[in-house]
Amino acid sequence: MPVAVGGGGLLLLVGGLLYMGIAASGPPAEPGEKWESIVSREKSFAAYYPTGWGEPSNSGSAGSFVSVVWKGSKLARVSVDGSSTAGSIGDTAAAAERMAGGAVSIERTADGALLEFFKNQTWLSKHPDYDETGMQYSYAFAKTKSVCTEYTCTKKVGLLPVKMKGMRWASQQGDYGYHVVAECPEQHWEKFRPTALQILGHVQLGGGF
Repeated sequence: MPVAVGGGGLLLLVGGLLYMGIAASGPPAEPGEKWESIVSREKSFAAYYPTGWGEPSNSGSAGSFVSVVWKGSKLARVSVDGSSTAGSIGDTAAAAERMAGGAVSIERTADGALLEFFKNQTWLSKHPDYDETGMQYSYAFAKTKSVCTEYTCTKKVGLLPVKMKGMRWASQQGDYGYHVVAECPEQHWEKFRPTALQILGHVQLGGGF
């Protein structure tokens, strides 16, 4: 049954939805000098993150290997997702790369193929106006070679469309493929980016933590 909303109530509703968007698009928390650590249940993944960014979620399982998200604000986040399914995609691309003697384009490397796989699997459906730059090599994730791209998109929070900017990385590590994302409202990107890169640079993969 539809609910009638009076003029004053409608104004309050619209105002609340606009405020929600404005609040969500605010700057991420300032990283302090103290950082916390997190280690996955399998002790195969470890990382450090700024105190005040909240305890990161860690929903990794045997199927997803590791799934960790840090949030500096509602829209400013850094995430790492590992997948054995993606790992098999990377293995196939790596085999083709070896057969070609390594002389393949960046898009056809194991990491490049993974970056496309993650984009086509779920990313485009969740980011309909997604626009990215070309692929490039990067060592920002766990001090290992990966392929990355910068992108922009728009997220709607309440009634307010928020222009977002970010980077995605893909990395083939053994039997697993990793999809790594750092994004925030575009107006805060230059301030947020160094902290995101610092978090990802401190990630450690493998045992012995």
